[in-house]
Amino acid sequence: MLSISNLTQQKIDEGFFENIVQTFAKVMKIKEPVEISLVLVGPGRIKKLNYQYRKKNRVTDVLSFPYQLTKKEFVESPDKIKQLGEIVICLARVKKQAKRLERDFRKELALVFVHGLLHLLGYDHQSKEQAEKMKEMEERILKELK
Repeated sequence: MLSISNLTQQKIDEGFFENIVQTFAKVMKIKEPVEISLVLVGPGRIKKLNYQYRKKNRVTDVLSFPYQLTKKEFVESPDKIKQLGEIVICLARVKKQAKRLERDFRKELALVFVHGLLHLLGYDHQSKEQAEKMKEMEERILKELK
C-alpha cells in the first residue's frame, strides 16, 4: 500500500508509483502487506531535511526513512500491514538530474524511487561492494517495470 503526499505544484501520476511498488515487492519477494509513505517536495524542504537528518546542507534527490520493525513484530502479526518507511523525493532535483544526464524524466524518477525503496530494506552504498549490489538490484527492478 502506498500513500502519497504531493507538496509541490507539479501534477503526478499516482499509478506510476504504485506500479513501481508492486514490481519492487514482486522482485524483492515481499509477501507481507506493506505500507510505504512517499512525500514529493521542493528543493527548500529537502535541503532542510537533508541537513536535519544527515548534516548535509544541500539539495538531494531522495531521502529514505526506514521504520525499524523488529523481527518479533513480523512474526507475531503476520497479517498486519507493516510500515516499511517514508521516502521523500525532490521532483525539481530529479528533473534537473534527468536533464543533466540526458535521461527521460520518468525513467530518472523511477530510478530515484527504487533507490529509496531499497534503502527502506537496508540496502546502502557506503562501500564499493554495497554500491554494486544496490545498483544490481535497481537494474533488476527497473528491468521488470511495465
